[in-house]
Amino acid sequence: MMSKITGSGCMLTSVIGAYCGANPDNILDSTAAALCAMGLCGQIAYEKTEQTKGGTASFRTYLIDAMSKMDWPTLKGGMKIETR
Repeated sequence: MMSKITGSGCMLTSVIGAYCGANPDNILDSTAAALCAMGLCGQIAYEKTEQTKGGTASFRTYLIDAMSKMDWPTLKGGMKIETR
């Protein structure tokens, strides 16, 4: 559903910048964490949108809400990442 709203790509770029700025010594891991956070926020937003039978405007609001409330325990518990 992210492809149906404007601003999600810009939001991802900002999140990557913020994560990299917070951890400039490890850009790769910071970028991966930002991508995981955005993906998880998208999942959370989609679930809430489905529960409320909302549309794209609701999804966008829930996406912003999920990102603003993201913390390490939520990210760690919900991210889907594979390391090699």
